[in-house]
Amino acid sequence: METRKDFKLTVTIAAAVFLLALLALPALAPSRPASAGGIPTPIANLPGNSQDTVLATFLDNDTNTNDAGGPAVQVFTAEYCYMQYIIDQTTGNTTTLKSQYSMDGTNWVDGITLVSNNTTDDSGIVQVPVYARYIRIYEDHTGSNAITTTVKALCK
Repeated sequence: METRKDFKLTVTIAAAVFLLALLALPALAPSRPASAGGIPTPIANLPGNSQDTVLATFLDNDTNTNDAGGPAVQVFTAEYCYMQYIIDQTTGNTTTLKSQYSMDGTNWVDGITLVSNNTTDDSGIVQVPVYARYIRIYEDHTGSNAITTTVKALCK
């Protein structure tokens, strides 16, 4: 009887050790390196989802017939701005909107062009990097007809 109990105990212990070895085997086996996934989809930083988001208005229903730079806006805490432009032309006129950068708010350097040689009503969104303390929008008009322009931005 004693031998039979010892045999059952030995078989039970051996089975338990065997099962534990089977469970540990995948952890000991070498695995293939993870393959690179697809290209990540960019996600816009939106107010409420980003810290230090700046909402900026560069031009607000600005009606102009001459070439002119808009007001300087400080967005130096941001890395880039998503700028939305809206152009309203009652009579056809050619206009170009471009960003300009300045460290002192006086001396300006041309940046990204938002829209070039526009002759009709138009709107769009352009991502513009922030390279300086100030950004403004420069309106370059050809002709003498008034154009109403709005440029607003979400900067992060």
